[in-house]
Amino acid sequence: MFILSQLKFTSIADSLPGYTGDHPFAIIIYDGPCILCNKMVQLLIELDIRKQLYFTTFASDFTSKHLPAHLIPKGDPEEVMVISEKGIQGKTAAFLEILRLTGRCRFAYYALKIIPLPISDYIYKVVAKNRYRIFGKSDKCGIWPENEKQRFLT
Repeated sequence: MFILSQLKFTSIADSLPGYTGDHPFAIIIYDGPCILCNKMVQLLIELDIRKQLYFTTFASDFTSKHLPAHLIPKGDPEEVMVISEKGIQGKTAAFLEILRLTGRCRFAYYALKIIPLPISDYIYKVVAKNRYRIFGKSDKCGIWPENEKQRFLT
């Protein structure tokens, strides 16, 4: 996990469209061309009834501005990352933070939490390395509902 300074975290919060500061938030950074990742984002939009999640890709200007350069992958990203008040997290820790913030899927949260992190991260890496072969790759990012577009940071 990479810890953000309070000043950096506040500047990120201030740049979020529609964010009022009255609840926690997380920014999910994902691989835009990855079909599996886009399906995950669609599911998270449905699960996130409190509208706490924002989304961006590794290739976005937002990511290059707010994520430390050494955390931005040079080739195809092999993990989802989350920026939240807990800092910057990846792999299993990122999914746990996402599930925690949605307040839904508690069973999945606790089931994943009891698996030792090295084991769940290993499974994560195997899926990540094979995701294009199994699920495919798109030439463009997903098309999102008009009423959700402000949650996508470019």
